[in-house]
Amino acid sequence: SSGINAKSLLVASMGPEAFSTARSSLLPKVVEKVTYADLIKVIKEIAVSPCSLTEGIELQSLRQKKDESDVEWLARVKAKAMKGNFGEAFDLLVRNTFVHGLAASEKRAHVLQKLDDESSSADAVREAKKFVDLDIKVNAIG
Repeated sequence: SSGINAKSLLVASMGPEAFSTARSSLLPKVVEKVTYADLIKVIKEIAVSPCSLTEGIELQSLRQKKDESDVEWLARVKAKAMKGNFGEAFDLLVRNTFVHGLAASEKRAHVLQKLDDESSSADAVREAKKFVDLDIKVNAIG
């Protein structure tokens, strides 16, 4: 056996943008740990529309603006995500973009600690708000 399997060939044949989008769509799982069938399923989901790959890449590149509230940030992420055809991956992509695009690194770290694989974008916003409330209390005391 050469050690090369169908999944390895598929991954090797993907361009960097397609691989990045597929990897993001698989989160929290990693490409190395999923089956060939799971990888094909994700590729089919992101390839539903010709622009879904581009939309996914653009979505991942969004970042919260300094003067943007968390609610405004989430609304902007959702509006952008609605332009793509992400199917069942919609909320996962929104959640991941929201968290990873948060302007404050301390808040992002807090939210990442609190979320698990089943957390939704709404859970992420709630955790971000808890961080703000906690930060206000700490600063009021200090």
